Amino acid sequence: MNILRGIDAYAKLISIIFYPSFLQALMASFLISQPYNQWAVWFCFLILPLIFSLVYLRFSKMPKTHQWIVPKEFRIFPLFFALTGTTVFYFVFSNQESVLVKVITLSSILLTAFALPITYFWKISLHMIGMGAFTVFMFLYFEFHWFYILFSIVSSQQVAWARIFLKSHDIWQILVGYGLGIACFLAAYYYYS
Repeated sequence: MNILRGIDAYAKLISIIFYPSFLQALMASFLISQPYNQWAVWFCFLILPLIFSLVYLRFSKMPKTHQWIVPKEFRIFPLFFALTGTTVFYFVFSNQESVLVKVITLSSILLTAFALPITYFWKISLHMIGMGAFTVFMFLYFEFHWFYILFSIVSSQQVAWARIFLKSHDIWQILVGYGLGIACFLAAYYYYS
């Protein structure tokens, strides 16, 4: 029983570490050239959406079934808040930054804009959407260095495993999310190329 508890804790830790908004903020802040934009990235990508999402989830009538399984209808408003934060950053701050920061920001907007209507009908894996974008970012930023490619693939596999283990998603929700993340990041990259 202790082994199962340890595996469960590991799966939850992986889900927390690779939280989609955190990944977006981490990728963008890694490349920010203007010091004041560091705070803007964390505020727009993570803190603002997180505050509004927590307030919304606190006062909504979400059933208390399993703490790691959020019904799809309760993911709409947090996604909307994430879309708002990344859009604000894109139009206010990203014009002062590198092309890759603009790519990360635009892909975040695209990913969230696609995830909103999909989530309304189906519970796509937002974690894997983020991991798909993260994988392409690692490929492009580190110019196909084998270590970073391996790291992005192994971490994506771990997140996929954790989401399935925690019964948050099935295999199709994982695969479609990962594919959408890759496609939107590449679309944003080619838009700026």
